[in-house]
Amino acid sequence: MADPAKLLYDQLNSWKVKNNETTATIRSLNTKNGWEQQRLAAQRLLDVEELLHRLRDDGSPMLAAERHLSRWTQMVFGYPKGWTTNGADNLHADSLDVLLTASGTFSIYIPKFEKTGPSDLDNFLDAILAHLKDDSTYLADHARRIIAHLKKLLVDWQALGEFRITDAVKDLERILDELAKKEPQDPFWRRARDATWAWFKKDVMLGAITGATIVALQSGAQSGAEIVQEHVQHQLSSSTQSELSEGADDSAGSS
Repeated sequence: MADPAKLLYDQLNSWKVKNNETTATIRSLNTKNGWEQQRLAAQRLLDVEELLHRLRDDGSPMLAAERHLSRWTQMVFGYPKGWTTNGADNLHADSLDVLLTASGTFSIYIPKFEKTGPSDLDNFLDAILAHLKDDSTYLADHARRIIAHLKKLLVDWQALGEFRITDAVKDLERILDELAKKEPQDPFWRRARDATWAWFKKDVMLGAITGATIVALQSGAQSGAEIVQEHVQHQLSSSTQSELSEGADDSAGSS
């Protein structure tokens, strides 16, 4: 999946005006989907701004891109021509080029999912929820909130990419570390903590972000795969037992 800058670049390019169309027409602003896409562009713009600020604070030279942020904002909101006039002047080729260049920089800093990463991560989160069971401590409740947030981000993954998910996974890693410290007798929490990043491609950049070696990341991926497999098998077993129990009840009722 692409980073926020590439997603925004592609979206703005899709809004290029043809045949003297108005901005409202080309963006289908007379439809629900049109406004959903407009809000999506605003979300992507906010993510681009956040990434610019983070990279600048980390010492990366982002001044050239930052100078175009106001222009990207104008393009997202159809300024200065507005919605109802010919919108050809609302999009600027030079600023779009800078946005695409920024995407090349952003993509280096954002981990990318493995092919089945999103679905595997979702199953991993379900396994954690199942292991929490009826734990009503603050740590458990906080873990549930992080998981609920991550699941919402996974729903939006194809529209917004991995950027926000990466931040949430960092929060998940921290809470799993706290749970591992709180319950050292339970090996699940250590295994889950080590598997936090199992769903992303194992490269040097992921190692830099997580502070882990490639070997450690690969080991974590193995733990993650085992946790997911164990959870799925348990779900299947529970489902089979439930079906057998219902069948037995039906047979007893008919006899």
